[in-house]
Amino acid sequence: MRFPLVLLLALCCLTARAQEAETAPAVASSDDPDAVETATSKVPLDEIRRYVAVFNAVKEAYVVPVDDKKLMHSAIRGLLLDLDPHSTYFDKEDAAAFDEQASGAYDGVGVELLQQPDNSLRVIAPIDDTPAAKAGIKAGDVIVAIDGKPISGEDGMAPLRGAPGSSLTLTLLREGKPKPFDVTLVRETIRVASVRSRMLEPGYGYVRISTFQADTGADFQRNLDKLQAAGKLSGLVLDLRSNPGGLLVSAVQVADDLLEKGNIVST
Repeated sequence: MRFPLVLLLALCCLTARAQEAETAPAVASSDDPDAVETATSKVPLDEIRRYVAVFNAVKEAYVVPVDDKKLMHSAIRGLLLDLDPHSTYFDKEDAAAFDEQASGAYDGVGVELLQQPDNSLRVIAPIDDTPAAKAGIKAGDVIVAIDGKPISGEDGMAPLRGAPGSSLTLTLLREGKPKPFDVTLVRETIRVASVRSRMLEPGYGYVRISTFQADTGADFQRNLDKLQAAGKLSGLVLDLRSNPGGLLVSAVQVADDLLEKGNIVST
């Protein structure tokens, strides 16, 4: 399995005066008399001019208005994707979402969802002991509005998030009920376990890893110890289906628990 390399890049603005920009070669520190400049690195101004020309052409001639920030981010992501399909660029919001996923905790109501073509949110499952589960929300329910507002494709599930203690009202459709109905919930900090396990039959265990979070390695070891305490294991099913990846260090910890020898990661 390949895991995404997260690159957090600091961007500088390109102005219309990019054509006039000058770059200076890197200079060794005068405090180090032994330092020798063996190479210089300059910004490729011709290529930047080409990019600015294309950027302006898209802005002026594209069939619909284009947001500057979105266009810039798309260009950066395209640059990285062309070099390595497992690398990506995160802006501040993306980085916060990734950190949230990696920590296994978020502020919300505790429900796994799938956004449908009409933008409504179908409940895959409520998470045990969360506001959604306690309120009786069921798998198969469809959220059609949040706080009285229809769900937009752009916002998606974002309105479900919020400060712990704040409330929100979901409008739901449920099979067997003729009309939509409202449920009011209070947001909490939701902690999601990335590792679940059970015995399939005597001697054979099952471990599901849904994502590689910061605590996945330790959680995997605890689940493995629990299975081994139930009896000698002749086999173990490790379920990684639909696992989107996550933190490489956690994946290495899991592999280290299972492999007796050999390299786990090399660069």
